[in-house]
Amino acid sequence: MIKLIIFDYDGLLVESEKLAFRAEEKILRRYGKPLTKDLFDKYLGYSVIDTLKGYIGYHNLSISIDDFYAQREATINTSLETNLILKRGAKILLEYLHKKRITMVIGSSGERSYIETGLKILGVEKYFKNITCVSEVKRGKPNPDLFLEALRKNNTKAKEAIVLEDAISGIKAAKAANIFCITVPPLDMNIQGHRIADIVVDNLEKVKDIFENFQTFS
Repeated sequence: MIKLIIFDYDGLLVESEKLAFRAEEKILRRYGKPLTKDLFDKYLGYSVIDTLKGYIGYHNLSISIDDFYAQREATINTSLETNLILKRGAKILLEYLHKKRITMVIGSSGERSYIETGLKILGVEKYFKNITCVSEVKRGKPNPDLFLEALRKNNTKAKEAIVLEDAISGIKAAKAANIFCITVPPLDMNIQGHRIADIVVDNLEKVKDIFENFQTFS
């Protein structure tokens, strides 16, 4: 029986990756460097720190990680309140799971304050019992640590949980934790790598349809 749904945050629950891309692209332009879609996609699902370290290494930048991080946060924070939206089907799925009394939590590579701010802006914080973020574990995605900590925190076995992810690194983390994984890939991405997930769908409302056909998980 499924007792726990672990939602990724960026790119899965909220349409935030365009905000991240614009912020990171703007900063890299200051240093005369581009942010290509391939480079951005390479780090989807990774922690912000690991992503920025990747950019610094790729472009051989002289910027410090602390400075890059501060610039990124300042740029994103100015656009959160006006540009952040839920992904397609998210509210329908949240209401459905809430009515079914299935516990929902966040398991994200993002920072806690950033996630809490976004949930509050969108008015959906009431649906989530707790948040497990990357700062609580030694290793981020694609390692299983974050999802294993979410299981521990919620006193749940892997076979009683489902992870909802959009990024390949998150799918790998879920599979390494032996948790059933449903992925909703970005619409503009080649989804071949996402097929390591147990189920691939194109929006969150279809996850609701899967739950209504519950034998999928029996």
